[in-house]
Amino acid sequence: MTRPSRRIRLHLLIAVLSLSVVFTPMSGSAAQATPGIIGGRIFRDLNNNGTFDADEPGIAGLMVSGHGPAVISDATGTWTMAVPLRTIKVRVSTGWYRSECNSLDCPAGPGPDNDFAVDNQFITAMIDGAVGGQLDVGLLPDWPGYYPIPTPLAGEAIPSNEIDVSTRLSWIWPAAPGNCYRTANAKHHGCTIGDTPAGALQVSNEGTAPLTGISGYLEVPPLTTILPAVASANPGNHPEITAFVIGALDPITNRAPFEIVGTLPPGAAAQYILYARLEPGSPPSPLPLLTANPYVPNEMFVTITSPVDPDGCLAEPCPRGQHDKQAPADNTDFHGWQVITGLIKPIAAKLDFGSIAPDVSSALLATFTNVGASPAQIQSVGVTGAAAGEYSLPDPSGCLTEPLNPGMTCQTEILFEPNGVGPRDATVEIVSPDAPMSTMKLTGRILFPVPTITSFTPTGATPGKTITILGSNLNSRFTRTEVTFTGAPPVTATVHPDGTSLAVAIPAGALQGTVKVTTDGGTASSNGFVVRRAPADLVVEPNSAEPGVIVTIRGHNLKGTTSVKFNGVVAAYTVVGPNRITAKVPAKATTGPVRVANPWGTAASATFTVVPPVAPPPPPDAPPPLASPPLA
Repeated sequence: MTRPSRRIRLHLLIAVLSLSVVFTPMSGSAAQATPGIIGGRIFRDLNNNGTFDADEPGIAGLMVSGHGPAVISDATGTWTMAVPLRTIKVRVSTGWYRSECNSLDCPAGPGPDNDFAVDNQFITAMIDGAVGGQLDVGLLPDWPGYYPIPTPLAGEAIPSNEIDVSTRLSWIWPAAPGNCYRTANAKHHGCTIGDTPAGALQVSNEGTAPLTGISGYLEVPPLTTILPAVASANPGNHPEITAFVIGALDPITNRAPFEIVGTLPPGAAAQYILYARLEPGSPPSPLPLLTANPYVPNEMFVTITSPVDPDGCLAEPCPRGQHDKQAPADNTDFHGWQVITGLIKPIAAKLDFGSIAPDVSSALLATFTNVGASPAQIQSVGVTGAAAGEYSLPDPSGCLTEPLNPGMTCQTEILFEPNGVGPRDATVEIVSPDAPMSTMKLTGRILFPVPTITSFTPTGATPGKTITILGSNLNSRFTRTEVTFTGAPPVTATVHPDGTSLAVAIPAGALQGTVKVTTDGGTASSNGFVVRRAPADLVVEPNSAEPGVIVTIRGHNLKGTTSVKFNGVVAAYTVVGPNRITAKVPAKATTGPVRVANPWGTAASATFTVVPPVAPPPPPDAPPPLASPPLA
């Protein structure tokens, strides 16, 4: 069978990954795919057929990132990149529409149509750097019509706007609880006074002409300050865009003008991070908090007013998804947050009562503080969870009488009387009409005495017999005391009320070894009892040796061994434990089984081979043997 070519195998790889890219061996200066080097061409797919045709121009100035610094496509749309010898995610930063997608929302998928995974207008694909290869991306500019896209006449291109600009503003999630992560649910976009919510701004040139002098305005809620913009590092900002300049905020309209300095080539994107700061008096959000946009009245709008976009979406917000073919807003977009002015938090995230003796209660103080900017009245403090009944609040009125002003605290006593095994977990819930509900974890446990084993009566017995185990703390309060013999599952024991002894029947599968007693307080172990059973499962290691060599015999029930014989010849031995014996191969031993006996039976191993001793070589200076005299 002929082995498939590299080109065919690469196409198979893409199909397996459900990616829809034109992925071929390197061409041009590189005659074949080179591990660690990837490249490709970004071109305008004039006829929307999903493949590169000779008359289709390359798109210059688009950023491609995957590993290390981003690279820029050249005048022919070509790019190359050195990557690790592993699968990486490659991203093309473009505002242009992907090829062959003939509806408003096209999923990526394999096939001849060259559809790509798209994330906020970034085209992405997974490429195996160990293989190398070429990623060709065919694109369409935004166009002024609706679906389906008409099939162009011979020699014509898909219609498109010469001037077409799009913007997208996305919420940036805080990396950890803190700034704008003020509730347990990060989807609240919960901020408080002094927080600085951030948004990722992407301005894309979706037309066919370079754009300069891109400008517009930012609009924020009252008592919100706009901070300087910062160029995005990942994805990187287009190198021909040098600044995002924000003017003074108009206190009447809450708008600030901005200008993007530099030139944005067709298909390219300018990417910046915008920050706002919530000042005292920022309008609070209604309760309960929402978990999805729009978060009115606290939203930041970005609107492009220049250049004028001919598709009908000008200075005012246009209907979302009706002009840009990837369904964000076109010249206007927004993101929002929710302002929490009253914010009650426990000082400690968890109260741990530790280990408490049975029938004893313990008390700890829970402290709550208002870390918000407005007074908050605590309506109730309750306990929920699996062990909620073991916790109580004797008098929470100290937290319920007066509203908590910002920065003030209150305390309430929590009693804990455990009534179960293991961690006793519950949750305190603090409910307020002026703030989101906050919680605090509770935990504790009973301090049970640890069991001990002192002796067995008798010290040995056969399976089925009932024995007595003596010790201390052998009784359990919430569970049944269990005894585990080596080789058998746990069995329930009958325990004396004072916990100093128990009776248990030896299970049928028990072997010689450790005996364990488990109670609420833990597990005690002892090797002081012998299960009276015949030896079993003998294995000799090694299974061949010369006389005089020490070998190991492994098996079960080897305590109490009375003899070891190699094919009937008595051997010297040492019992190491219930599972191991060491023995010396006797001088007169012959090949055959090894038998181990104790008072309750005998077991034999597989054949053990006795290797004849090898005669030592003569010393090097020994005289030669005498010659025989001649016959008479």
